[in-house]
Amino acid sequence: MAHDSKSKTPPDNEERDNPAAETVPSAEELLSRIAAEAEAREGGHLVHLERHPPRQPQYATPSSPLPGALQRALDVLGVSQLYTHQVESLERARRGEDVVVV
Repeated sequence: MAHDSKSKTPPDNEERDNPAAETVPSAEELLSRIAAEAEAREGGHLVHLERHPPRQPQYATPSSPLPGALQRALDVLGVSQLYTHQVESLERARRGEDVVVV
């Protein structure tokens, strides 16, 4: 059930507990927000922002299976493959390397 933000009735528990029920910004909106926040934080000096054109997805398989709980969660979400950058981050974390996820 959708919740009207102008309504005085609060969203039901399912909506409140489900982040997917919220409106997800487009990639352009998200990048604009990040750039604006970076400019504000850094005194208006955004050093670099680069946009790449869309390309075909590239997939990879982790060297060892994912933990059962994680695999089940991905299955529930309908995620059957991981992208190469996801597997690269996973493998680096497994080796004890520092990984930053944004």
